[in-house]
Amino acid sequence: MKLFDPHIHMTSRTTDDYQAMAAAGIRGIIEPAFWLGQPRTSVGTFQDYFASLIGWERFRASQFGVKHYCTIALNPKEANNPKIAEGVIDTVVGVLLHETLRCCCKQRLGVSDGKAQIEGALDLHGEVLDGR
Repeated sequence: MKLFDPHIHMTSRTTDDYQAMAAAGIRGIIEPAFWLGQPRTSVGTFQDYFASLIGWERFRASQFGVKHYCTIALNPKEANNPKIAEGVIDTVVGVLLHETLRCCCKQRLGVSDGKAQIEGALDLHGEVLDGR
């Protein structure tokens, strides 16, 4: 039987888990980006994390015949820091069309111009898709 897990965090798991999943019939997964428990302090930490999700985790999963897809997001904790938020959004443009990326979110909680932030994210998405 072929199964798909739509929400699983594999970054913190060992390859034994991939092996067990493959043996159980899981052939594909989506790993959502998540908050690590403390605020990220620079754009570089997001760049490293996104690269790990679309590169390293994809490789680890492929060793066991599991297709790895992911989502990325700017976390609400960091979204209210304009220095980090704008840099992360700029970074997102570089990975938006990656073949294993299935969703990109810009989460802004506690921001007075939330509507403008959502519209800005939609504009960004449209610009990137128009450039295909």
